[in-house]
Amino acid sequence: MFNFAEYLTMNGIPEETFYLLLVLPFVVLVITFFRYIIGLKSFSIYEPLIIAYALYFISPNFLTGLKFGIPFIFSIWLVGEVLGRIFKNSRMHHFSIISIKLSVASILVIGVLAAAVFFGRTGFFTIGALPLLIIITMLEAVSVFQVRKGNFQANMLTVETLLIAVISYAVISAHWFMNILLDYYYIALIPLFLNYLIGKYAGLKLSELVRFRNILKND
Repeated sequence: MFNFAEYLTMNGIPEETFYLLLVLPFVVLVITFFRYIIGLKSFSIYEPLIIAYALYFISPNFLTGLKFGIPFIFSIWLVGEVLGRIFKNSRMHHFSIISIKLSVASILVIGVLAAAVFFGRTGFFTIGALPLLIIITMLEAVSVFQVRKGNFQANMLTVETLLIAVISYAVISAHWFMNILLDYYYIALIPLFLNYLIGKYAGLKLSELVRFRNILKND
């Protein structure tokens, strides 16, 4: 039987490239499901999606990716939080503030890498620049939301975005799922149908059912 995945890989397309494109519909399905069914929000689809892939590029192993990815994410979030408060009433141009945040975050990441060298944490040495740059640029989304809604709301949304990203990363890094998807690549069409159903859903989210459970009981 003709295997499309095998055909591509035999003709020079890396298997990992094919898989990472093939798994994307499932990742965006997870993000959509959590927003409209569970009630967990993110800044947009882009942020949890790109963070999930960044963690995968740090390491295809789920626990290893979290082990080395979370310290960078926390450090960069800390930069955004501290500088956001410092520049809150500065009357500076928005792009200038974002540029300063990104620059400081970049320097801090270098500091984390320097600390890894000093303490002999060799696991950090294999991390490429691209996933680190992706994580650093997430500061812009946080900063925009800080201006619109304030620090507390921005931090809450950051936590929810990160949670969805970690769950999405778990999907991407699951080797059993990778094997199934490469063997039965046509199941990548299933999320299209499921996303259509979610798009038509107009009921209460799970978080709303929990929040309003007492009112619903009385009714």
